[in-house]
Amino acid sequence: MIKFTAPEDRIVRAYSNGVTEKVTEVTEKVTEEEQQILSLLLEDPAYTYTNLSEKLSISRKTVSVRIKSLKEKGLIKRIGSDTKGYWEILL
Repeated sequence: MIKFTAPEDRIVRAYSNGVTEKVTEVTEKVTEEEQQILSLLLEDPAYTYTNLSEKLSISRKTVSVRIKSLKEKGLIKRIGSDTKGYWEILL
Protein backbone atom coordinates (compact mmCIF):
# COMPACT_ATOMS: atom_id res chain seq x y z
CA MET A 1 0.00 0.00 0.00
CA ILE A 2 1.29 3.48 -0.91
CA LYS A 3 0.62 6.34 1.43
CA PHE A 4 0.24 9.77 -0.14
CA THR A 5 0.73 12.96 1.82
CA ALA A 6 -0.77 16.29 0.96
CA PRO A 7 1.47 19.38 0.92
CA GLU A 8 -0.21 20.57 4.13
CA ASP A 9 1.13 17.48 5.93
CA ARG A 10 4.75 18.27 5.19
CA ILE A 11 6.91 19.85 7.83
CA VAL A 12 8.97 22.76 6.66
CA ARG A 13 11.87 23.83 8.82
CA ALA A 14 13.52 27.18 8.44
CA TYR A 15 17.22 27.46 9.14
CA SER A 16 18.98 30.75 9.57
CA ASN A 17 22.67 31.25 10.10
CA GLY A 18 22.55 35.04 10.36
CA VAL A 19 23.06 35.74 6.67
CA THR A 20 19.70 37.46 6.29
CA GLU A 21 20.49 39.73 9.21
CA LYS A 22 23.67 40.97 7.50
CA VAL A 23 21.87 41.49 4.19
CA THR A 24 19.14 43.43 5.96
CA GLU A 25 21.75 45.70 7.55
CA VAL A 26 23.22 46.56 4.14
CA THR A 27 19.85 47.17 2.49
CA GLU A 28 18.81 49.43 5.36
CA LYS A 29 22.02 51.41 4.97
CA VAL A 30 21.54 52.33 1.31
CA THR A 31 18.49 53.91 -0.27
CA GLU A 32 17.47 53.14 -3.83
CA GLU A 33 18.74 56.54 -4.98
CA GLU A 34 22.10 55.99 -3.30
CA GLN A 35 22.29 52.54 -4.91
CA GLN A 36 21.94 54.19 -8.32
CA ILE A 37 24.94 56.39 -7.57
CA LEU A 38 26.95 53.41 -6.31
CA SER A 39 26.16 51.51 -9.50
CA LEU A 40 27.39 54.38 -11.64
CA LEU A 41 30.54 54.74 -9.55
CA LEU A 42 31.23 51.03 -9.99
CA GLU A 43 30.89 51.59 -13.74
CA ASP A 44 33.38 54.49 -13.69
CA PRO A 45 34.95 55.67 -10.41
CA ALA A 46 36.11 58.91 -12.07
CA TYR A 47 32.56 60.28 -12.48
CA THR A 48 32.13 63.83 -11.23
CA TYR A 49 29.02 65.32 -9.62
CA THR A 50 28.14 66.79 -13.03
CA ASN A 51 28.48 63.43 -14.79
CA LEU A 52 26.33 61.74 -12.16
CA SER A 53 23.66 64.45 -12.30
CA GLU A 54 23.46 64.13 -16.11
CA LYS A 55 23.28 60.33 -16.01
CA LEU A 56 20.56 60.31 -13.33
CA SER A 57 18.72 63.41 -14.59
CA ILE A 58 18.85 65.07 -11.18
CA SER A 59 20.48 68.28 -9.92
CA ARG A 60 24.11 68.56 -8.83
CA LYS A 61 22.88 69.55 -5.37
CA THR A 62 20.89 66.30 -5.06
CA VAL A 63 23.95 64.29 -6.13
CA SER A 64 26.00 66.21 -3.56
CA VAL A 65 23.55 65.35 -0.75
CA ARG A 66 23.49 61.65 -1.70
CA ILE A 67 27.29 61.47 -2.01
CA LYS A 68 27.60 63.13 1.40
CA SER A 69 25.26 60.51 2.86
CA LEU A 70 27.27 57.68 1.30
CA LYS A 71 30.49 59.16 2.72
CA GLU A 72 28.97 59.48 6.20
CA LYS A 73 27.87 55.83 6.03
CA GLY A 74 31.45 54.89 5.20
CA LEU A 75 30.57 53.37 1.83
CA ILE A 76 32.64 55.61 -0.44
CA LYS A 77 35.76 57.74 -0.18
CA ARG A 78 37.32 60.26 -2.54
CA ILE A 79 40.90 59.51 -3.53
CA GLY A 80 42.88 62.37 -5.05
CA SER A 81 41.75 65.79 -6.16
CA ASP A 82 38.29 66.83 -7.27
CA THR A 83 39.34 67.00 -10.91
CA LYS A 84 41.80 64.14 -11.28
CA GLY A 85 40.67 61.90 -8.42
CA TYR A 86 38.29 58.96 -8.26
CA TRP A 87 35.78 57.37 -5.90
CA GLU A 88 36.77 54.30 -3.90
CA ILE A 89 33.84 52.06 -2.91
CA LEU A 90 34.36 50.55 0.53
CA LEU A 91 31.84 47.71 0.50
